[in-house]
Amino acid sequence: MKHWSRGRLAVLMVALVVLIAAVVGGVTWIMSSRSAKTAPLNGAFSNIVVTAAAGSGLIYPWKQVRVTADWKVPDRTPAGTTFSLSWPVAQLKGVGGTLSLKNENNDTIENCVLWASSLDCVLTSFVTTHPYNIQGTVWFTLTQVNIPENSTITIPFASGTTAEAVRYVTTGSVANTFTGITYYKDVWVHDGKVTWYVYLPGGTSGQATDYTNVVVAEMLGGSQDYQQTFLPGTFSLDHGTKLNPAGTWPVWETASPRLYTVTPSSSGAFTFAAPKLAAGGWWRLVYDVTVVPSTYKGSISDTAKASWDKQSPLTATYSEVYVEGGGTGNGHAR
Repeated sequence: MKHWSRGRLAVLMVALVVLIAAVVGGVTWIMSSRSAKTAPLNGAFSNIVVTAAAGSGLIYPWKQVRVTADWKVPDRTPAGTTFSLSWPVAQLKGVGGTLSLKNENNDTIENCVLWASSLDCVLTSFVTTHPYNIQGTVWFTLTQVNIPENSTITIPFASGTTAEAVRYVTTGSVANTFTGITYYKDVWVHDGKVTWYVYLPGGTSGQATDYTNVVVAEMLGGSQDYQQTFLPGTFSLDHGTKLNPAGTWPVWETASPRLYTVTPSSSGAFTFAAPKLAAGGWWRLVYDVTVVPSTYKGSISDTAKASWDKQSPLTATYSEVYVEGGGTGNGHAR
């Protein structure tokens, strides 16, 4: 066994005391740092309502919806405090974007980020000098995911641990009896992409005759605020030969790519050509585009011109909300 001198033992004891003090001080600093962080607020959002993206009208199960809510935090809530509103992505999904909620003087009260499954907001320094009556409203659009037709939908929104079940009805669904398809366009906004559809006309049992020398010229809408870019690898031609069990809509299957060619003329335009699309079913073109910039808020549009033998050229244009949002905020000094 090794023996220590009294002098060395005294030095060792001093070093041990210093070490213990350093450890305790470090633990105290860590604990104080953690406690200094503001925990997310619970129940900041309330009075949640789901409507059509336009704010009124029928809700179709494949279209965007608008979520509107009130928000409020306790007096003297410090700047930097966060709070969120979330929803199940199996039902609704955010495309993305940012929101700045301002008062009538254009002061930003809070900044929010829209994610796939939540809207996350943080208070600005404005509330430091205006710590009372901090509240406002917010609205934003979401994509519906696997929402059934002609149904009452329940969405379990959550503001922290506070839940609020919101119901709405998809009364804008297709008719209960299939009446055929006219030449038209449609769109589905989802997952940072946009899927466009071009439907060729067909009656209740499909086309009565073959469509020969079919040409569809696509021109993606754009402006100084946004551009759409065609994604070539996503193109498909769908064919339906029967209706779904409810008898309301065709069951679509991917047709052979040997039936057609697609020739891009720019990043925002292409031409589809097919020598023959047989009678006895329904046909549609499907393709994806991306929208730039990623921060764009507003609507998108597209135009498709189609022709085939013995058919005068047809034109279809469609516009849809891509992502939109806004809201208000306020706070008082006294």
